[in-house]
Amino acid sequence: AHYNVLVDENNFMPDDLQRISFSLCHVYARSTRSVSIVPPVYYADTVCERAKHHYDPDGGFGNVSDSASVSTTAGADQAETYRRAFQQVHGNTGQNMYFQ
Repeated sequence: AHYNVLVDENNFMPDDLQRISFSLCHVYARSTRSVSIVPPVYYADTVCERAKHHYDPDGGFGNVSDSASVSTTAGADQAETYRRAFQQVHGNTGQNMYFQ
């Protein structure tokens, strides 16, 4: 895999980033071998794939704006609308690592 650093707030050296990426490729919980992409990418993909079981994007939110000029109150109301649209995770999986 090929990675591009967009922002480096930790001031890592390129060799350090390569070493961390390589090490992470050996700790993916769903594989007994090393993987070619760092595990957080796999975990994020798994969570996004499972999100379709918890969220209906066509849930009828009315006229919800995604512009940056939304007031704080309107933004909080919009966030609450989205939050209510999610279904709860089953109690048996609530305390487990959901991405496994």
